[in-house]
Amino acid sequence: MKRLLLVITTVTLLLMFASSGEAWQVNVQNSTNTEVEIVVQGSHLFWAQEDCRVKVAAGQTGACVMPGGICPVEITGFYIITPGGWERGGLSAERCSPYVISGTPCCWNVNVEVTRKGSDGFCLLIVK
Repeated sequence: MKRLLLVITTVTLLLMFASSGEAWQVNVQNSTNTEVEIVVQGSHLFWAQEDCRVKVAAGQTGACVMPGGICPVEITGFYIITPGGWERGGLSAERCSPYVISGTPCCWNVNVEVTRKGSDGFCLLIVK
């Protein structure tokens, strides 16, 4: 009985602290001449899910603010190939930092930039 009470108390405290934490954000610099849409996966207790999505106009900056206590894990997105958005290209999924193991959350603000990759028109997502 004491062990069960200890487990329940520990889980409650973990969930309480995780949900009341600071709101992290992913800052996006769009250095291309097309609109981009950035999707951020957040780290939950035992899974990751999409927690933030933001569209950033050509040459502009934007921010994807995560819900309180949720840290970014993976960042991906799309860029518009044709006017009107009928054709979109995918940005490769990137970890929130090149210095962490895949699946490890980054509980800090993350900066990314979308740039053109050569003259072929493809866009590239870079974590700074």
